[in-house]
Amino acid sequence: MEGSREGRHSFSSLWWKELMTLVEQVGSNWSNREVVRKVRNGLLTNFSVDPWVENIPLRVGYPRLYSLSTQKLAKVGDFWNCNHGLGEWFFSWRWNLFVWETDLFNGLLRLIGGLEVSGDKDYWVGKLEEGGGFSLKYCYSLL
Repeated sequence: MEGSREGRHSFSSLWWKELMTLVEQVGSNWSNREVVRKVRNGLLTNFSVDPWVENIPLRVGYPRLYSLSTQKLAKVGDFWNCNHGLGEWFFSWRWNLFVWETDLFNGLLRLIGGLEVSGDKDYWVGKLEEGGGFSLKYCYSLL
């Protein structure tokens, strides 16, 4: 297509073209350093793929558990079971975990243990933006 180069087309907005220039200069994961995912109901955030805990995807931090999971594409909310007002995490594995894998799993549970699932939607927060909100204006200022 005329005028295209890695996602840039002649009809693309100026903002999008500058964003693609930034990706070329500093790498495609620049946004992971500048914005973080805040999980509320967990329905918009992928448990293993999105960087919602300590700003890294759990498939990177816990590759063995990821390889054993039968829920690779599940959302955070799919792992959370609210039973009679008490919430608990639910995981499904390809087989029973070995002792050393159980130790990894317990570490993961400690890491995510403080999450409180609520009825609100998940959202992105700019780490450097005053007030902790995320806006296109803030994102554009990073460019």
